[in-house]
Amino acid sequence: MDNQEVRNLVNFILAAGRLKRVERAGWSIRHLPGESVADHTYRTCVLALLLSQSAQVETDTEKVLLMSLFHDLAEGYIGDWDLETTKLVGKNKKHEIEKGVIEQLFALLPEKLMMEYSGLWKEFLEGKSREAKIVHVADKLEALVQAYELEMFGVSGWAMEEFSQGVYTNDIPNDVVELVRAIVGALGR
Repeated sequence: MDNQEVRNLVNFILAAGRLKRVERAGWSIRHLPGESVADHTYRTCVLALLLSQSAQVETDTEKVLLMSLFHDLAEGYIGDWDLETTKLVGKNKKHEIEKGVIEQLFALLPEKLMMEYSGLWKEFLEGKSREAKIVHVADKLEALVQAYELEMFGVSGWAMEEFSQGVYTNDIPNDVVELVRAIVGALGR
């Protein structure tokens, strides 16, 4: 790698690190103790990994992990949009803005990685593959686990109800739905 390619990699790494300083909007607008997008991303990756490896149907776990690692990467620059903001601005407009950021960030990578990650990010957005569906449900499930923790520590009782409804809005693959239900049940919902 030449010096410019190394600088580009460093810039990509710094861009990913921005997620450590972006608060999750859903918590902060409700005046609840927050978490960073990086905090959320980490546990989403863990949940996606567990769902993927517990699946009864063959699942590309590497693809699941890569999608979950990058699913909120653009938020380092555009912030985390809560549901109300997304509804007001429009989901398509949000995706258009995210796409512009993602394209610039992935352009920092060697071409092979840029192509692979761009394809996976698009696949995640479309949400049609089993791997994308697993990441989507892990993303929602992570918010529910965070709400559970807030309830457990006496901070909020209503957040559990709100976030438990969102878990089942995704098209969950049949072979992992039982595990999702078991986790949600263990959380008291």
